[in-house]
Parts: sequence; structure tokens; C-alpha cells
Amino acid sequence: MVYHANYLKYLERARTEWLRWLGYDAQALKRDHGLAFTVRRLEIDYLKPARMDDTVEVSVLPAELGRVYFLLDQEARVGGEPIAKARVQIVCIDCVGFAPRVMPEMLLSLLSAKPVNQKETS
Repeated sequence: MVYHANYLKYLERARTEWLRWLGYDAQALKRDHGLAFTVRRLEIDYLKPARMDDTVEVSVLPAELGRVYFLLDQEARVGGEPIAKARVQIVCIDCVGFAPRVMPEMLLSLLSAKPVNQKETS
């Protein structure tokens, strides 16, 4: 069975790819805007185990958008069946002082885009 902490890696990868799908990657956000995202809070329910060689699909669905944070609902599935559900609060921070920072307007509008699914093989 897949170790429980690996689910956090799957969730992170899906969020990273979701941002890239929106047109941003972590390096560009740091370089162009001096900002980064960090996880402030994470709640996860493990429903069923994933096994080695399972293909794990992870969805990213924006649930709430603030000026310095956003909440995402994420679900990991194997064969269409939910195996874990998470709610993640992401905070925008300044790369220098690591203090919360208001996101640029164009990024706020992009973050309200539709969800995307990602696949991972455990």
C-alpha cells in the first residue's frame, strides 16, 4: 500500500500542474512577482488505500478565493473511486520577508478558472 504521506505529494503535484495550466509556474511567480504560495492548513480524509502501480487521479477545485489566500478542494481517485479527500488553504507570501501578500489582480482572476485533473502512478 502507498504510505499516507505520499498523498500529500500527489496533492502538491496536482496543485503545481493546475497553476502551470493557468499559465504560472513557481519559478515565474518568484521571478516576475516576488511571490510564492505556501500551505497554511490541510485537512485530509483517507478513504481507501492506493496500492503500488495504481494510477492515482487528483482533481483541484477552487472552493474560496480571498485576496491573500485561496481554498482548494482536492480529491484523489483510483479507477474513478475516491480514495482521499482534502481541503487545502494556500497563502500567497512575499519571497523576501515571507509575510502574507495580496495577489496581483490578473492572478486572482486566473485562480477562479475551472478545475483540472492530474494523474499520478504510485
